[in-house]
Amino acid sequence: QAQAMLRDAGLRQGLSDITWEDGKKEPLVFWYMSRSRPYFPNPKEIAEAMAADLAKVGIKTQLQTTEWAVYLDKRKNGQMPLYMLGWTGDNGDPDNFLCYFFCQPGASREGFYTNKPVADVLLRAQKLTNQGERAKLYRQAEQLLHDDVGRLFIANNQPPLAFVKRAKGYVPHPTGSEYFNTVELQ
Repeated sequence: QAQAMLRDAGLRQGLSDITWEDGKKEPLVFWYMSRSRPYFPNPKEIAEAMAADLAKVGIKTQLQTTEWAVYLDKRKNGQMPLYMLGWTGDNGDPDNFLCYFFCQPGASREGFYTNKPVADVLLRAQKLTNQGERAKLYRQAEQLLHDDVGRLFIANNQPPLAFVKRAKGYVPHPTGSEYFNTVELQ
């Protein structure tokens, strides 16, 4: 199906380079993170697997990485057409994931992606206090994002935790932020 979609998009030979707005043509580089993160524990190996899967459908990439601070600057400045990045939520509210990335038109936060209908729905949800009404709007925004495919979400992880039997009082946090101030050893 992916190969048919490429053909329908006029890419019968697949995709191996990109053309920037200024007309400059370059190989399609797939940037991967130089450091492990909770959501990508082995970024190089994950990027290699993803690149292999992309190649199977005709999308050929060159893998590249750089030092973390440079990586983040290149992403922010729009110099990475294809890259890996993740997000760890701060508070568990849908707004923390959705509006941060999709409310600002052309925000450099994530690939300069813009979808005004999505932003409008999210901004309406942000102003509501009724959780049921908010949930309906967030589902609507998620459907719009699903239909437009502005980004691919590939993983959702829960950090593994282990305790000895004498550790008591641990309460898991829904965002994965771990607080140990209630833990006691008995």
